[in-house]
Amino acid sequence: MFLLVNQVCARAQLILSDSTNDIYIGVFGVRSQITKGVAFLTNDIPIPYDDDLTIMPFCSTGKAAVIVPLEKSIFIKFQMKDALGREIEKTAEGKEWGSDIKHFPSQPTRSDHDRMSRLEALGSHTNGMTSFASGPLLPKPKDLFVIKDSGIYYLSMEVHLMKQHMNSNGWTWDHIAIPPVTIKVEKP
Repeated sequence: MFLLVNQVCARAQLILSDSTNDIYIGVFGVRSQITKGVAFLTNDIPIPYDDDLTIMPFCSTGKAAVIVPLEKSIFIKFQMKDALGREIEKTAEGKEWGSDIKHFPSQPTRSDHDRMSRLEALGSHTNGMTSFASGPLLPKPKDLFVIKDSGIYYLSMEVHLMKQHMNSNGWTWDHIAIPPVTIKVEKP
């Protein structure tokens, strides 16, 4: 619990996405300096370009079972632009992420491509610390993109998940494509 409190108070603050089927995410940097007097939910404070990222799932209607792909080619599609709106070149690692979204599975399987991991969306971000469940560790922006110059960059993430629920025919899974959320990234 201490680590989560440390992250929540970190300089790189939680940035929220729009929702799809009541599911939305918060994005934040894992390693940051603790500062005082900054708003908790903001996209005005950039995340350092060499900071690992993570996502936190939320559900606006209460607790929900969410599953995330273990295969990066179907999990998150990253894009980055500089302050002038120019696309930033991806690294080899960056090119792998989101490269096969068109083959997102209709349900999880045991194949390497379709394997998933369970993650709970514990409620709305407005419910306080009880709804915070940190998700998978993601690469640093500098590992995804060739960031040559100092400055502010805009990293967009289109996240693909599944929402699992039971109906009269058994388990079903809805593909949840979280609309792109954009975070500021800074290279000093």
